[in-house]
Amino acid sequence: MAYRVGIDTGGTFTDAIPIDAKGVTQTAKSPTTPNNLTVGTMNVIDNLAHRNGLDRRQFLSQVSTIVHGTTTGTNIIHTREGPKMGLICSKGHREVIQFRRVAKDNMYDWHQDFPEVLIPRHLRKEIEERIDKNGVI
Repeated sequence: MAYRVGIDTGGTFTDAIPIDAKGVTQTAKSPTTPNNLTVGTMNVIDNLAHRNGLDRRQFLSQVSTIVHGTTTGTNIIHTREGPKMGLICSKGHREVIQFRRVAKDNMYDWHQDFPEVLIPRHLRKEIEERIDKNGVI
C-alpha cells in the first residue's frame, strides 16, 4: 500500500499525517528535538511505521511522497531568538529587506515605529550572478 505523508516540525511537537491509497488517514506526534530537528522527524516516522506494523525501512519503502514543512523558521522570526542570521541576495537587492513594507496596525500613523530590521545591513551579502526562470546563470 502506498502512503503520502505530510510532516510539520513545530517548536514543541513534530506532527505527521499519512494518507493511504484508500484515503485513510492517521496522525502521529513526537516531541521536536531543537538541537537536531531530524531526530524528531525520524521519531514521528518510526511512530507511523510502528502503528502500521512495519519498521522504518519497510514503511518508507511504501511512501511515495513526503511533504515537510516547519514553523521553526517562523518562530525564530517571530520571537527574534535563535541563531544569528544573514542574507545572501542578488547584487542590487541588499536593501529590499529594509524597505519596511510591512503591515502596521495603522499604516497612516507616522508616529508608530516600524519593527526592527530582521537582518542587520552588515550581515547582508550581495552576489553577482542572477538565475533566470530556467535555472540558467
